[in-house]
Amino acid sequence: MIKLKFTPSNIGGFYIMDTSDGKQMIIDNSSVSHKGIVWGALPNQFTVTAYALDKNDVKFEYENKFNIKDKSKALTILFLPVIGGLYRWISSMLQFPNTSGQMMKLLFFSLSLILGYLIIKGSIFFSRKKILKRLGGNPAKFQLTFKTNGKRNFIGCVFPLLNVLCFLLFWFIGDGTEVFFLILNMAFTMLSCVVSVAAIPVQLYYERNTIDLVYIEEIQ
Repeated sequence: MIKLKFTPSNIGGFYIMDTSDGKQMIIDNSSVSHKGIVWGALPNQFTVTAYALDKNDVKFEYENKFNIKDKSKALTILFLPVIGGLYRWISSMLQFPNTSGQMMKLLFFSLSLILGYLIIKGSIFFSRKKILKRLGGNPAKFQLTFKTNGKRNFIGCVFPLLNVLCFLLFWFIGDGTEVFFLILNMAFTMLSCVVSVAAIPVQLYYERNTIDLVYIEEIQ
């Protein structure tokens, strides 16, 4: 049976995969055909898309992680004043009395859910475009078929529960600090989208023997 080894790539949602028969591919974790697997579903089989890699191709290796950290720090410093301004503006908007304040809370909470989802969906779209651009030409495309072995995964359920907790705290706190839970809610929404849509952790399931490889086939 072919064995797989996964290593992170420098593009979110994609992993470099080495097979025991000497092939190397980059796997698209957002292409999992049965996304219910993160919600405890046990499909008999599901598929994932991967693209062939040349073993000498180092464009996807995670060697620039320190540069990525530096860029993240720079972006954080850049957006801190913006976040602070938004925090104060939203706090003031939520100070309306009674019904108006409750309506504003519902509006902002809904927007935090939608915005978190759209950020991750946009990230998936641009990550896939970046991958295909780096691969160039018409790279060989493969489909990996996995089977479940009876072990359920409920990782997708964790963050929606945290969203509910954030909503309750956001709804019942009324001193201005509830905006913190609004921001936290958007972060949890993004993480929920990551584990259930953008980067379903196929490599983690495989390494924990939750799923087994059935076969790999080249597709058009």
